[in-house]
Amino acid sequence: MKFIDSEILYNRFIDRNSTLVKIHDNIDFAFVNPLCEGKYSDDGQNPYLPEYVYRVSFIQFFKGGLSDNEVVKQCKTNFEYRYFCNLAVDDELFDDCKLSRFRKEIGPEKFKEIFDMLVENIKMAGFISNKDAQYMDSFLFLADIKLVSTNALLSKAIIYAQKALNIVDNVMKKDTSVRDFELSDDEQKNRFVMLVKKAQDLLAEYKDCQELSSEAKKCVSVLAKIVKERAEISEDSIRKKDCSEEQDRTISVSDPDARMMGKAKDKILPSFKSHVMMNEAGFITYTDATLSTVYDGHHAAIAVKDVKKRGFTVPTIVGDNHYGDILFRQNMALENTYVVAPYKQNQVLNSCLSIDVMIEAWAYNHTEEYRKHRRIRAHIEPKQGEMKNLHGMKRAKLRGLDNIRIQNYMSAIVTNCKHFAKCM
Repeated sequence: MKFIDSEILYNRFIDRNSTLVKIHDNIDFAFVNPLCEGKYSDDGQNPYLPEYVYRVSFIQFFKGGLSDNEVVKQCKTNFEYRYFCNLAVDDELFDDCKLSRFRKEIGPEKFKEIFDMLVENIKMAGFISNKDAQYMDSFLFLADIKLVSTNALLSKAIIYAQKALNIVDNVMKKDTSVRDFELSDDEQKNRFVMLVKKAQDLLAEYKDCQELSSEAKKCVSVLAKIVKERAEISEDSIRKKDCSEEQDRTISVSDPDARMMGKAKDKILPSFKSHVMMNEAGFITYTDATLSTVYDGHHAAIAVKDVKKRGFTVPTIVGDNHYGDILFRQNMALENTYVVAPYKQNQVLNSCLSIDVMIEAWAYNHTEEYRKHRRIRAHIEPKQGEMKNLHGMKRAKLRGLDNIRIQNYMSAIVTNCKHFAKCM
């Protein structure tokens, strides 16, 4: 019989200067266990510790957003990963499906609590203060979907709803093989009318039914939304709406939360949006993911309210011109938070001479202190770049806004832990 001392092997083979090893040695994730206590049942099989599953998920995003299968596969053979997960050399790992179940069982709110707790621990270490100025920005990242034609979208939505309702429809089975680019314009129009009528019949029968499963209700709801957004229905005709007639539209059945958005007209893509708040020391104090159509300035008030609830005073918030409109400045002034931002592009210059908060902003924006804040805020761009390019936020790895929020929290947690380990 051969006896293995894991600690001796780890000391021999792992690099103590590795970032992941430093994170393990300086940050205790044991607080994850009590946070997740209410999510575990007293019955059933012996569960894996939440902290253990969470550490595997941490590696997943530390390495750029690996798939569930790949991260478990690598943890089986990588000494550094096993050390980070507090495993003995010969311990067995769980099956990769445990990661997806963990995300579903815990949900985005628990991941937010973990993020908040980590920020609190960094605050206790002296790297974050309640009185820090906060620097805000947002970035878009690609959704994990494929764009299809309006007819194909309607067809998929009907089939998804019929499947959830256990309906067999040979007409729709045949329609799945139809490709719009193979049809003439008239044939495409006729197909659109047929699909809308199919959807109307389905919705008329099941839309208000109370006995449907949650999955069926979701599919019926998505179908109703797509019909409303894509079709103009009158007594004698059914017309396809133009793209310009409905901006905030559902573009995918597999991920109904994805939206078309871009910084330029020629770069509009299916996206989500991540909102990030950072202090001068470079630690992320707030983050969340939303639909890509959510305006930065509107979400900023929610972000400020969240961090104040967690004990931050937020004396100053610094952003770009999306945060510089009159209403946001006035609302923040009522909460004793000063907004440092350029004026919005569509703002009338005369407002700087007639509204008190804008007169004050106009004077402040010509000071050296304003320019200093702007220089510090520029550091949030590489911080977001780190989340995007190194920790899985360049493209959505999951689908549905709840899962996207989990991905966003994990990326921010990894980014904060890396920075914390370097500062120790």
